[in-house]
Amino acid sequence: MNASMPLNFVCGSDQTQDFSNELGLGAEACETRLRIAPVAQLDRATAFGIIHDLSFAGVGLTLFPSMLAFGWAFRQSSGWRSLSTYTWLTAALAVPTFALKGAAFYVFLVAVLLWTAKVAWRLKKMADASKLSFPPR
Repeated sequence: MNASMPLNFVCGSDQTQDFSNELGLGAEACETRLRIAPVAQLDRATAFGIIHDLSFAGVGLTLFPSMLAFGWAFRQSSGWRSLSTYTWLTAALAVPTFALKGAAFYVFLVAVLLWTAKVAWRLKKMADASKLSFPPR
């Protein structure tokens, strides 16, 4: 066993030549495997991939309309009006997210998480204020 055997094992090469040749073939096999494997797997969907894709579609079909509805409802309430525009802008980020994917999804995810934190903070402040105004039972 020489130093290139782990590389050959990981990359799928079973060449048993001298060290220099083996290292070169192992690196080439690894490069080829990395270049071809993702393309070769595109033709067959796994159950996990189908679940992932359906979940992503479910988020798109439910989160986008609900954000629009929240934006409209926030616009109607004076206590929530300041959050209305941010809600609609966050919903607008969903359009490029589902078209471009990749990094756009993470920008949208951060915007939704910030929106959720803002709503939670506002609800907490409202709950704390209501505790102060009502006598305990």
